[in-house]
Amino acid sequence: AIASSADGDVVILPDGTNSFAAVTQDEMTNELAITKAVLVTSRSGDPKDVMIDLGGTGYGFTLKAPGARLRGVTFTSFKNLGDSTYRALPRCVNVVTGAVDGCVFRDMTVANSGTKYRGAHPVQLWSAGLITGGVFSNLTSKASYPGVLADYQCGAIFAQGGVISNSQFFACSMSYGTVFTTASAMTYIEDCLFSNITGGSGAVYACCGSSKTLLTMRRTTVANNSVTAVYMKASSSNRDTYLFEDCIFTNNSATVFSGEGRPCVVCDRCLIADNTGSKYGVVAPVQYNVQTFRNCLMCGNTGKTVDTVGHTRAVNVLAQKNGQNLPSENIEIMTSIYQEEYADEEIFRM
Repeated sequence: AIASSADGDVVILPDGTNSFAAVTQDEMTNELAITKAVLVTSRSGDPKDVMIDLGGTGYGFTLKAPGARLRGVTFTSFKNLGDSTYRALPRCVNVVTGAVDGCVFRDMTVANSGTKYRGAHPVQLWSAGLITGGVFSNLTSKASYPGVLADYQCGAIFAQGGVISNSQFFACSMSYGTVFTTASAMTYIEDCLFSNITGGSGAVYACCGSSKTLLTMRRTTVANNSVTAVYMKASSSNRDTYLFEDCIFTNNSATVFSGEGRPCVVCDRCLIADNTGSKYGVVAPVQYNVQTFRNCLMCGNTGKTVDTVGHTRAVNVLAQKNGQNLPSENIEIMTSIYQEEYADEEIFRM
């Protein structure tokens, strides 16, 4: 039905478990390829009604057309394959162009079983793709041999651009972030929740760019995790910018921002509270890093508010009851909020 459909058609998947015959799309076999503006959906739109069986030899779905849409299904298994080429491949859905809406990805172990450096992840997202209303839970990633490259051993979503919105990531243990972003194009994470993430480098792992802003997080909450909220693998020679707007980082038992290279962190209107990294509550030392906090509230973080390496600008920032204030020699305070009710608290002042 999907292969013979026309633009504008709706294909309703039957309730229960669905499996699909092999087709070939973009050098990957056993995929269901949605290459027209077609909606493929469960009848009710509720993902619990339709299960997708990818436990055989399939890579999963490809969406590759403006208007292509997959809605309201659940993935609980996929095939771990050892591939003969140097690349990362999606195991459930490859969103080149189109949208995955209201789907669930749960109870999977993302293992790397190839003979070279390979990656495995349920979803691959490209710059013209959208993941919205997704739930990613009880996912585990692991390598079957040492030395797996971060770029090819990620967790739930391997993002080479695109938008991830209104989605939840929880109870996962991933090698390199539940979302792994690359330097290919801007990735937007908006209105999402990351909670109870354990193991690996961070809830989000953002890879290097070329003096560009390649990760923007907006209205997103990162809470109750035992890993770094955002790990930034920045370029060692360029200034890669990571932008966070209207986000909440709270109750994480690790540093909020960490990484390597020359990252530039820009936080605007963010709440950063009660994070308990062993040494640094907010930003861990990264060589030549620059961080800018505008209109932010930082409170109850242990250790140093930020590191003593690099340079920090704080504009309209209130730091209340943190382990330590910013080191004066590395801080450039432009404006500070100071109200009577905070007169007895720690605060950034000239």
